[in-house]
Amino acid sequence: MKLSKISILIFTYILFPIISLEIYSQLRFYNNIGSKAYIANFIKDPNLNNPHIYGLHKANITTIETQSTLYDWKPSILNKSKEIIFRTDKYGTIEPSSLSKAVKTSGPYILFCGGSTTENSHVYENYRMADVFGRLNSISTVNAAKSAKNLKGCIETIGYLLMQSNKVPKKIIISNNVNSLWEFGRSKIKVESLKKISTKEYIKYIIPGIYTLSKETKKAIYINSLRNARKSRLSSYEKSLAKGCCHGAASMNKEKPFQVDWESKENKESYRKYIKQLIIELNTLLNKKDYPKKDIIIFMQPNSYGLKKIASKYDYRQLFHSFNGDTLSLQESREITSIYDNIYSNAMLKSGYKVLNLPDNYMRKQDFYDAAHLTKDGAKHIAIFLSNAINLKPL
Repeated sequence: MKLSKISILIFTYILFPIISLEIYSQLRFYNNIGSKAYIANFIKDPNLNNPHIYGLHKANITTIETQSTLYDWKPSILNKSKEIIFRTDKYGTIEPSSLSKAVKTSGPYILFCGGSTTENSHVYENYRMADVFGRLNSISTVNAAKSAKNLKGCIETIGYLLMQSNKVPKKIIISNNVNSLWEFGRSKIKVESLKKISTKEYIKYIIPGIYTLSKETKKAIYINSLRNARKSRLSSYEKSLAKGCCHGAASMNKEKPFQVDWESKENKESYRKYIKQLIIELNTLLNKKDYPKKDIIIFMQPNSYGLKKIASKYDYRQLFHSFNGDTLSLQESREITSIYDNIYSNAMLKSGYKVLNLPDNYMRKQDFYDAAHLTKDGAKHIAIFLSNAINLKPL
C-alpha cells in the first residue's frame, strides 16, 4: 500500500509533468522532429501533408532575412540592412517559383532542387535563380531547394512532389555536389563515433520533444540577444559567416578529432562508392515514378576559390582544412573541391545523366558573397547560363 502511494506520487509530481511536456513539445515541433516524434505520430494522421519531412521548407512560412555587407553595399550605407522577404507555399516550395503556382498554369514547369545556393534565401524575391530562369524562358519554375540539402534529400523531395500533382515537371535540375560532399564527411564521422554514443544522443532519442524545445528556446534567446546588441549591426547570418559558417565540407577538420583526409586515395574511392549508391537510389525513384532519366539535369555548383575578390564587404569565403587541422589556402581549397566535383560528375555521366559544368572563368567576383553562395548578380548569371545550355525555346 505504501509502495503504491509512492508510485502515485512519483508519477503525479515527476513523470506526469515530463510526459505532458514531451507530448506538447512533440506536437509543437512536429515539423522539426518528423518521424522521430513517436508520440505525436500516434495522435496525428501519419499521412499528414508534412513537406518538412521530405527535405522541403515548412509550409506557408514568411520570414524576413537581412544583410548589409553581402553585396550591393556602399561605405556610406554599410550598416543599413536590406530586408529580404522569404515565403513558401503549402508544399514547402519557395515563392514566387512555387508548385502552387506551377500546377495552376496550362504549360509545363521546371523543377529546381538543391541546397542553399539554389534556395537563394539572401536574394530578393523575383531575382533568385529559379525566378530569373522562368522569366528568360517564359515557363513556370518550382524552387524546391533548402539549405544543407544533399542528393539524398533531393531524391526524397522529388519523390514527394511527384505525388502531389498529376502534372509532372518538364525537366528537373538537381544541384547538390557541395552538400553531398559535406554529408559524406559527416557520415564518416558518424561511423567513427558509433562506438561511443553521447548522453546528448540518448536524450535526443528518448525525449525528442523536450530536446527540441530546449534547442529552440536557446536559439530564441540567442537571436534576441543579437537583436539587443548595439556593438554591431551585422545580422546573425553575417556574424555566422564571419565565424566560418556555412560551408559544411570546409568546416571538416577544424576541430579534433580530425577524421576526413581529403588527400587520401581511400577517401576518394569511398566518396565514389557513396555517390554511386545515391545514384542507384535516384534510378530506383525514377523507375518507380516512370520519370525519364533524359529529363534530369545535374548542374555542378560553382565556387569562388579561384577568384581574387568577391562581392562582400568582408571576405567570407570558407576555407578547407587538412587532416591535421591546418587551414588551407584558396588554391588548395579549390583543388580539393575540383577533385571531388569530378568524382561526382563522372559518376553521374557514367550512369547516363546529363551534367552541366560552367565554363572556366565564367563566374565573376560580383557573383559570390562567400565560397559558394550567390549574390543577386550571381543568381542571374547562372540562370542565363542554364537557359542557354538547356534551350527550352522549342516548348
